[in-house]
Amino acid sequence: MQDEWQPGDIVYHATGTTAILFGFYLPDAPHFILNEKSSVGSSLTNEVKMNAPEESLEDIAFQRAWIVWSHDEVTQKMKERVDERMSEYVKHCQIVNRMYYWQHWTTEIYLCNKF
Repeated sequence: MQDEWQPGDIVYHATGTTAILFGFYLPDAPHFILNEKSSVGSSLTNEVKMNAPEESLEDIAFQRAWIVWSHDEVTQKMKERVDERMSEYVKHCQIVNRMYYWQHWTTEIYLCNKF
C-alpha cells in the first residue's frame, strides 16, 4: 500500500483489529472503522491512542479507499450486518490481496475509487 499510496487515499477497516495493525505500518494514513457496535472499533483503537473514528464509508471524503476486510471472530457477533455492508462497499472494487491466516481468519484488501 505504501508504494501505491496517493493523496486523497484512506484506509477503511471492518474491525479495529486490522486498524491497529495497519496503523503501525501506515501511521500517517487516515484510518476509519466500520460503524457497527460489534466491530470493536473506537474502543480498541482508543486504548492504543490511535485516531480511527467509526464512520460509514459513504460519509467520508476520499479519492480512493483501501478497504481492509478481516473475517475474524470480532465480526461474528453481527456477522450478517457487517458482511452485508462490507459486501456493498467492495462490490465494484479491485481485490489487491488476500491474506490467509490458517490459525485465525482471512483478511482481504480492496482498492476502491470514490463511488
